[in-house]
Amino acid sequence: MPTERFMRLPEAKKRAIWKAAFDEFSRTKMDKVSINRIIQEAEISRGSFYTYFEDKWDLLDYLLGTMQMSIQNSAAVKRVIKHADIWEWLDGLFEGILEFFRVPENLEFIRNFCSSVGTADVILKDGHFSPKYFNGKEREFDEEFDKAYQRSARDGGLISLTCREMDTFKEFCKFSLGKAVTDAIKGTEEGEIKRDFAVRMNFLRRSVERKKGDTT
Repeated sequence: MPTERFMRLPEAKKRAIWKAAFDEFSRTKMDKVSINRIIQEAEISRGSFYTYFEDKWDLLDYLLGTMQMSIQNSAAVKRVIKHADIWEWLDGLFEGILEFFRVPENLEFIRNFCSSVGTADVILKDGHFSPKYFNGKEREFDEEFDKAYQRSARDGGLISLTCREMDTFKEFCKFSLGKAVTDAIKGTEEGEIKRDFAVRMNFLRRSVERKKGDTT
């Protein structure tokens, strides 16, 4: 991740470095990415680059983290996330994913990334991005997920779950979001992605919503 020195740079300079790196990683296979081209486009010295990042893989981790954050920010614009119930929260993230992949450059970047390192190395079997490439983001997701579920549970509309049941429910939700990502990467039509997500959410909703007359 970027150093404190990078974080103290003016926003315009940080954006210039991000854009130069994004362009290079989008048009070039990961093992052929050139730091020289990045620093030339960003108009910084090679020495400065290494005071900001350890290497190009550290820079890649930063790019991926900011792109995931853009999805979360997009969702936050659509929903008042801190007040949303679990279904609004998941819908907001899903809409953020769709909005992110509607930008051709974003789709090109992620496709190039997956083809370079191998999709299996990026997407885990449960359908979401590997923590290897989103260091610390998994924990943030879990924390926000738990808060959203607790808000819903306080309204009395959801059944009580054991820790193991909650973990299983959460993994199904992650899979549903991850499936939307992988489908977008594959070029699946947006309407089909939406229909698939709705089916999964309806199934999950029925599995945890309290039945009428149920007090447990």
